[in-house]
Formats: sequence, C-alpha cells, structure tokens
Amino acid sequence: MTPSLSVVVPLYNSQSVVARLTEELLEVMPELAGDTEIILVDDGSTDATVEVAQELSLNFPQVLLLVHPATLGAEESLRSAMRYARGETLLACRDAGDLDPHELHKLWSSLAADVAVAGYWQSGAPLGSIPRAPALAGKPAPQPFPDVLLVPRRLLVGWRQSGGHDNLFGYLKSRGYLLPSVTLRPRRQRRAPAALVNLLERRYSEQSAAGGTAPRRDVAVSTYSVTDAHAARPRSPKHLMSRLRAFAWGE
Repeated sequence: MTPSLSVVVPLYNSQSVVARLTEELLEVMPELAGDTEIILVDDGSTDATVEVAQELSLNFPQVLLLVHPATLGAEESLRSAMRYARGETLLACRDAGDLDPHELHKLWSSLAADVAVAGYWQSGAPLGSIPRAPALAGKPAPQPFPDVLLVPRRLLVGWRQSGGHDNLFGYLKSRGYLLPSVTLRPRRQRRAPAALVNLLERRYSEQSAAGGTAPRRDVAVSTYSVTDAHAARPRSPKHLMSRLRAFAWGE
C-alpha cells in the first residue's frame, strides 16, 4: 500500500518564506508518498503570516491551516496537527525558515517501521555532543525538539496515550524508537526587503479592519470552515498568488 505523509510546518512571523516553502513542498512530497498534505500551524505570529497562509489554503486543497492564539512551540504544533492529520507518517520541523524540502529524501530513505528519525542542520551540533547542566531535583533534562522529525503516527498515538506529559523526543529516545540522526543542509534564505514587508503588513491590516480576509481564531486551535473559505476566496487568485510568490522570493 502506498504510504501517506503529513508535513506539519509551525509558522511564526514567516510571511516572507511560507509561500515559497509551501510550493516547494507540494513539488517534492509526491516523490516521497502517494497521499500527501501540508498542515500549516501559525504559532502566534504578529505579522501577516496568517493572511498569507490562508490564501495558500484557499488555493491549494492539500494545505490546511491551523491557528494558535499564542506561541506554543514546535511540539505543541505537532500535537495540534495530530487532530487533523491523515497521514500514516508525520514530518514536523522546528523552524520553517531553515527547512529545505529537497533534503527530505534523506530522512524518508532512513525511515523504517515503528521507528522515528531526526534530522539536524549541518551547521548545528547533534544531540548529545554538547554537555548538559545537571537536572534539578534529580529529574532528567527535557530533550529539545530536533530541527526535523519524521515519525510514524502509531508512535505519536502511543505518546499521546501515555498522557503526553513526557517530552516527545525524550519519549522516543527512552523507548528505543529513534534511529541515528541524519545531517541535513539548511536553506539559504533570501529575505524580502523591509519596505515590501511593511507595505504588505499595512495592506493586510486594512483588509482585516474592513472584514475582508480576517481569520477566525478560537481559544485553542482554529481552522477555517468551508463557508469562511468561500466567503474569503479572492476574485483573481492567480494574480494574488503571483504577488505572494514574488514576495516569498524577495522580489
């Protein structure tokens, strides 16, 4: 049976990178699995990330947008995405700005049944290479979330059924569910000019104030209903997406 894959991308003030990253993921993911989807999780952004991500979710049926009302971190973004993800395997990254979709083949080829595999950027140090300070009260220090984590859903379900109180990475490592880490090359980002960022922020603020594309935020995690999606769909999506693409590339 063809495997399925859900990619979870936490976003925090990522308006300049989310469009290009999404398009590159949509290009690369079919090479990895037959059934794929992207779950964008806005993690309390204060810029126009939500508005840009909303346009992507309206124009690409493979893209789902979730919104956190505050910054909760990559692990909580993965926990939120588990409620909606359909893939047998989930891939989550810590920083969308560093993720290079073309490097995901290295992780995918290392994945085996009932084990997870973590990836670290080439310039960073793998877990364990830097000595840690002693934990307080004799408790083990929490394991940080890796740069990229590819994990089967059944392991995530086991983590959640255990109460989910343990750090996910520590849970996988302590039970022997983790393969040796894989070294990945980070993306070399081209940032958009500050003047263009400010212009887009003002434009989206004006649209939100007018009630045109303001997203609905719930207490915990919010999604966009079919009714909201149709009401907010732009009249000329191709023109808007070309502007978003140019903005993501810093043009």
